[in-house]
Amino acid sequence: MIVRQTSSTHGADGYITTDTDEISRVQDRLNTKLTSKVKSFSFHESYLEKDSDTLLLAYGITARAARDVYHECKNSGSPISLLILKTLWPVPEELIKEKAEHVQRVVVVEMNLGQYVREIERILPDKIIDFLGQMDGRLISPNQIAKALAHG
Repeated sequence: MIVRQTSSTHGADGYITTDTDEISRVQDRLNTKLTSKVKSFSFHESYLEKDSDTLLLAYGITARAARDVYHECKNSGSPISLLILKTLWPVPEELIKEKAEHVQRVVVVEMNLGQYVREIERILPDKIIDFLGQMDGRLISPNQIAKALAHG
């Protein structure tokens, strides 16, 4: 017997299926399974300051620069809060809402044109959302983040 592994949907018998009803059932089951367990695999790092009115949100390589800015702000007496997402999808909506609960503003830093900031705007419609992103081959620096925080 030859067994192949693909991303195609399989039926109860384990073989690839083109039955749209069966595909729909499998996809619904997988989606329910995934979304019901999102808390168990949503990894993050957070530094919440009680006097902060701004949450800096970063992920990936921008998290390193964001962490530097967090420490600089804390040491200078102008604390900000920081949320570093290590799991992006499915979007950890409850986690993001919880971490942004006591701030007025969220600054999202991304090494792209703003794909994730749209999710943040959707999740936090009552917050001021600012975006810092670039796609020119250079990393976003702590200085750029500090300027975005100051000019928001």
